[in-house]
Parts: sequence; C-alpha cells; structure tokens
Amino acid sequence: VLGASAQYTVSLIDSGDRGIASTPLTVSSARGNTLSAATLTTSGTGQATFNVNITAAGNDTLTVTGLGLTSTQPVS
Repeated sequence: VLGASAQYTVSLIDSGDRGIASTPLTVSSARGNTLSAATLTTSGTGQATFNVNITAAGNDTLTVTGLGLTSTQPVS
C-alpha cells in the first residue's frame, strides 16, 4: 500500500548462535522504496533495524549484504 511503512530487523549470528557485533551491512529495495538507511551496523547483539516506506506500488524484494553474504526477503 503506497505510503505505508514497516520496520525490519536483521540478525547476524555465527555458527554458535551468537550475535556478530559491529558489522557493516548494506540494504536495498528492488523497487526503489525509501529506506531509513542504506547502510547499517549491527549492535552488540548482532541486530540492526531499518524502516521501509512504500513509495513504489507492487511486490518488492529487500536485499541485505554483509560479510560477503547476501540475503533477500520478498515483501508484498
């Protein structure tokens, strides 16, 4: 819905299920929706939060990249 917003939290964890702190991440929207930040840094618990404001109608895909890995999340 145009004009709507949502908050997302990214969790970066290691193989021991511990958060990975102070790691830079990049975030993008395939549809060009407005992000509160295009770059994030994980907290001491390995989490980072951002908001998406819907400015382009239709399904979107959010992409987060960090530590040489990429994760995508479809948004409808």
